[in-house]
Amino acid sequence: MALVPGLAGAQEQCQNGQLVLKSSTESIRDFGGCISYLEDAGQLYLLSDILTMEPGRFTQHESGVLNFGYTESAYWTRFDVRADTGEAGTEWVLELALPLVDEVVLYLVRDGELIDQRKAGYQDNWAERDLAVPNPTFRLNLEPGSVTSVYLRIINTNTFRLPISLWSPDSYIEKVSVDEVIRGALLGSLLAILAYNLFVAVSVRERSNIYYVLYLVSAAVFIATEQVHGIQLLDSRPALFNKEYLHFQIIMTWFWGLLMARALLETRTRSPDLDRVLVMCLYSVVLTFVLSLFVPYHIAMEWIVIGSVLLCLILIVISYLSWRYYNPAARSYFFAWALALMGFGIYALTVMGYLPLNTFTGYAPQIGLTAQIILFSFALADRIKQVQGQALSWSRRALSNLQRYQSLFDNAIEGVFQMSAGRQFVTANPAMARLMGFGSSRELLESNPDVLEVCIADDRLRELVVEQLEARGTVKGVEARYLTQAGEERWAIISLHTAYDTEGEPTHLEGTCVDSTESHRRQRIEREREQERLEKELARNSAEAKSQFLANMSHEIRTPLAAIIGYGETLLDPDLDDQEKRSSAETVVRSGRHLLELVNDILDHSKIDANKLDVDVISVNLPELLDEIRAFFAPRAREKGLEFNILCEFPLPEKIQTDPTRLRQIIINLCGNALKFTEKGSISLSIRCDQSRRFWLPGWWIPGSG
Repeated sequence: MALVPGLAGAQEQCQNGQLVLKSSTESIRDFGGCISYLEDAGQLYLLSDILTMEPGRFTQHESGVLNFGYTESAYWTRFDVRADTGEAGTEWVLELALPLVDEVVLYLVRDGELIDQRKAGYQDNWAERDLAVPNPTFRLNLEPGSVTSVYLRIINTNTFRLPISLWSPDSYIEKVSVDEVIRGALLGSLLAILAYNLFVAVSVRERSNIYYVLYLVSAAVFIATEQVHGIQLLDSRPALFNKEYLHFQIIMTWFWGLLMARALLETRTRSPDLDRVLVMCLYSVVLTFVLSLFVPYHIAMEWIVIGSVLLCLILIVISYLSWRYYNPAARSYFFAWALALMGFGIYALTVMGYLPLNTFTGYAPQIGLTAQIILFSFALADRIKQVQGQALSWSRRALSNLQRYQSLFDNAIEGVFQMSAGRQFVTANPAMARLMGFGSSRELLESNPDVLEVCIADDRLRELVVEQLEARGTVKGVEARYLTQAGEERWAIISLHTAYDTEGEPTHLEGTCVDSTESHRRQRIEREREQERLEKELARNSAEAKSQFLANMSHEIRTPLAAIIGYGETLLDPDLDDQEKRSSAETVVRSGRHLLELVNDILDHSKIDANKLDVDVISVNLPELLDEIRAFFAPRAREKGLEFNILCEFPLPEKIQTDPTRLRQIIINLCGNALKFTEKGSISLSIRCDQSRRFWLPGWWIPGSG
């Protein structure tokens, strides 16, 4: 419905290819078919060239706003104006609503002659303009009743759209007033929201709020640059607000917007698939930023505009899916991007001629952006409310857990306590107080004892516990004796653990104390019983050993005794020669000595039982001792048809310090057993000396030294 009045007004004011200004005309925003244009690809044409051209070289425009996209060409526009307003209505204002235009040159031609020429552009000093407003404007003095041809030569590196309009002075003042109110309201709203959310971000320190503040800063810089607010606010244009950086400002706005989307929609933790899409979009934005450093300005702007539309659609879909499936706070976020896209869509339809150019359609992008920012604030408010609700829920849960843990702490059977670095009780449960002999935890804390001294009575054990705490920070399962407040001796199993702060510094120690007095008493009784059992077993084994020993000795005694009797009888034979008598006498002597040794063994066994066996270490001639052993066993071995050898690993010392009786007993026992259980072959006694001058027999270590 808004399209019909716009077309009707254009047809009424454009008559026979001329714009007719009447006394009732206040403004003309749609020139309809009265305006034509010509592309100057090389930017070479002069006004003289244009005037000599055939009229057919110009292309007649139908309706809507002229839009040539991004181009490096210059464009010429032409329209004819006839003022049928009388003398009072000859002054008009021509406005090109394109504040970022590089250069626009106005030529007024009447009857084929140039009557006026003026210039305006982005780099101009506003003081030199006809009107100090962001949009290039020109004052026109039209001669009543005559036809004036208006030529505009326009060069622009940004989007090349030409919203040209004519205004009466009074209407233009009203229009500027409305524009300034709208601009002030939009920019003021943006700055107010920025200030508020900056305060919220500092107070809450929520990641999504921080990204939102950075998004607002980037958006505010972009709007100030795109609407030339830098000059209006600061009387000069700072480098930050120069349009050369407009595409980088858009990229930064998208960068912070995507980070805000990840934080607000919680895709990183709740939707990995959607998060991967946002991460890809972030990589695309970063890549675009890098490429924009090397590609021409107009190419970068074209790609950024297309990418902005795609990103807007992607965020609408992602926010809808988030809202639909898991995050209610994404509802405002979805409508925010939908309104922003709607604002840009309305302006695009206006530029293409489908909607009339008016205050609403002209400011549709800014209105959509402001509505988006307001809804973002609502989304963040929902997010903060949600976080506060979660925090409140966590606080209630923590309080419930604290109460439950306090109940466990108070009702625990074992003692639980905290100890300061100065070894004083910080907290202690009632069980710990009872273990220490106090009536309550308060009495224990008020007495302020040294924790380790009251828990560990043994000084040496306490020192070991302190050393382990200093080395490892923990001690587990140490059974210690302690004295209660009344002096009663008790036992407990103690465990300690050092607690550290975030910087790794020890803050306090936490410990448990379990009463083990009854267990310790039971173990002591069991040990006593076990000791008694072992003693009985040892006595029984000793008795059995005595019996076995006496049985063996009875057999061992018969052997030398029989030899003594036999060879003694032989000595009574008068027919024996001296050699045979000597041999028999030696045998009697050896057997007597053996018998004496057996008797000594019996006596030694008795001394062992009575714990009265003494060892006499004296100097012994080792070769003589070995010869004695050889002389004792060689004849006995020959009787069984065996060979007896003593093997010595030289060098061996001549003199050793040992008990000769015990050493002789050991060797005789070894050789005797070998002789008893060997039926054929030979018997060898091997003796060696190691580096420490200790002597070794097969399977025996002989005490002694060289």
